[in-house]
Amino acid sequence: MNNTKETLIAAAAKIFRTKGLEAATITDITRKARLGHGTFYLYYKTKNAVIADIAAQEAARIEARLRAQLDPAHPLDAQLARLVHTFYDYVRHNRALYTLIFTGLAQNNTLTHWDALYRPIYQLFEQLLQPHKERGTLREDTDLAHTAKFIAGLIEFSAQQDHLYATRTDNESHRSQQQLVTFIINAITHPSPANAQRTGTD
Repeated sequence: MNNTKETLIAAAAKIFRTKGLEAATITDITRKARLGHGTFYLYYKTKNAVIADIAAQEAARIEARLRAQLDPAHPLDAQLARLVHTFYDYVRHNRALYTLIFTGLAQNNTLTHWDALYRPIYQLFEQLLQPHKERGTLREDTDLAHTAKFIAGLIEFSAQQDHLYATRTDNESHRSQQQLVTFIINAITHPSPANAQRTGTD
């Protein structure tokens, strides 16, 4: 991506966050970017068309932050906890931008674009699970590709619940993250001997 297009994307993201998608104009964007209208139309037909590139940049940022948390030296639950915390933290600090992206994609009827942008994130979770499947830690019937997508979607939805649809305290958010990690681990791994024995006697 060239510098001019990146300048337009950054300017549009700032304008959309401050004025809102409906109120923002192409003139606002070009003034912020210090570029002419003609330059804008070299890259985009409408202001809403910029949303797809803003979404692509943010999806790449999320993936990079998550990937930085992967460490094979740590057990699965510890790595998962770090990924969950990173996702929650991203959504909490980027509420306006996150809402903007979904609003813009919905208006453009291109929400499926977000799923396509998430493929590297799905692959990241699949890479996290792969060695544990090979070691027999995961349930035998685990489909890595589907499970990775389920986990990524569940984490994203839970983070949205905490930081977009409601305002949680730090303690409430921490508790939510702990419960989410426990839920995922219990869903995809073999039960511990203690749990298996308890289930057998119920």
